[in-house]
Formats: sequence, C-alpha cells, structure tokens
Amino acid sequence: MIIGFPATFISLLPNKEKVQGRFISNVLKSALPGALTVLLFHGALYACGILVPEFGWIKDGIYNDNYVTMALFVTIATCLTVLYRMCKPFNWIKMIVFTISLVGSVVILILCGTNTALGEFLNGLLKIQWPLGVVEGETGHQLANILMLILMILLINPVMNLMENALGKLQKVKL
Repeated sequence: MIIGFPATFISLLPNKEKVQGRFISNVLKSALPGALTVLLFHGALYACGILVPEFGWIKDGIYNDNYVTMALFVTIATCLTVLYRMCKPFNWIKMIVFTISLVGSVVILILCGTNTALGEFLNGLLKIQWPLGVVEGETGHQLANILMLILMILLINPVMNLMENALGKLQKVKL
C-alpha cells in the first residue's frame, strides 16, 4: 500500500529528463536514507526494550505486542515520509497517489487492527487519564509507549536529512 502501489503509478508518469550520473547510485542515494532510518529506529526500539525492562517490550527474547505495534507505526510513518519526498514536486496525479496511500494505510490499520495487538494499543489510548500526572497501573506504560512513538515520528524527517547529508559526504570521498 505504501511502496508498491505508488511506485507503479509514479514510475509510469512521463519524464523527459535525462538521467544524470549513474542510475544505480542515484536510486541508492534516494532509497538508503529511508531504509537506514527504519533500521535505526527499530534498533532504538530494541535497545529501549532491553535497557528499560519496565516497558515490558522484550521478555526472554520474545517481543511484546506493543513493541511490534510501535515498530509497525514507525515503519509506516517512515515509508510515508519517503513517499512524500519522492512525490515532490506534487502534481495532481502524485497528490492522488499519495492521498490514497495515506488514507489506505490508516484504513487498513484500523480495520485489521481491531482484534490484534494494534487494537489493544489503540484501546490503551482511551484508558490514559489526563492530566499526564494522573496515570495508574498499565496505562503508565501505555503513555510511555505513546510518547516514545510520537518522539520517533517527529524525528523521522531530521534523521533522514542527516542520513542524506552523510551519504552525500561519503559519495564525495574517493577511495
């Protein structure tokens, strides 16, 4: 929904520009920042699960449903960010493709997540008591999970920019 569908339509759009540089290095330069960002955030989630056992994400080498759900959200948010960057500059076809991918991802998450770990995660959102200081029992872990997820989603674009800059500097270095 996020990669295959849009890639098919965007690749069929007319493009009269001549490929500059090497084709494979251009493709890797645009694909690697998103892939490395997903890898970095999954590693950060895993490290938090190991270093902060209170989250309860990883016990005896087995991943908790909240861990898997957070990894799914971070991956989807990163892929949508990559798609947004690839669609720029937007025209009406790219806007429709991006909107269908975004709405489709949300609908699939809602429809498929009601009886799974995602449903439990979303139900946990409703159990959080506000203001933030009034949190009891399991909802405290749920609030920490949600805050971690929001932080990671907010960091996607800056981390991808750092990856692009680092890859640009690596490309200039000749071995």
